Amino acid sequence: MRKKKSYKFIKQQGKKIKKIWQNLSNDFDIKIEISGLDSIPTLNFKEDNLILKTFIIQEMLKKGFISSNIVFVSIVHTDKILSAYEKALRSVFYKIYSNKKNKKYKKLLKTRVCFSPFQ
Repeated sequence: MRKKKSYKFIKQQGKKIKKIWQNLSNDFDIKIEISGLDSIPTLNFKEDNLILKTFIIQEMLKKGFISSNIVFVSIVHTDKILSAYEKALRSVFYKIYSNKKNKKYKKLLKTRVCFSPFQ
């Protein structure tokens, strides 16, 4: 940790992830809330949160990413990885945007909607 100053890198990359989310929210007019520590950023949708969280998990898996609405940032989250993540997530946000008016994305789910573990 001292040698690589991983704590600084992790915080920096977490801020980049939050910025990616905010930019996608702005680009596609999808209302979100971003919270959490920079090292553990969290994303929640203001509408249909659990449905859209499930949709992101499903679609990002298709693109080779194990992803959700929370990221536990580590030293492997390089700029190259974040760039690929942003590109993949951009296409998912586009699908959400394209189906937003009629909420058709609910029908695109191939599994049941995830649930909140703290209920």
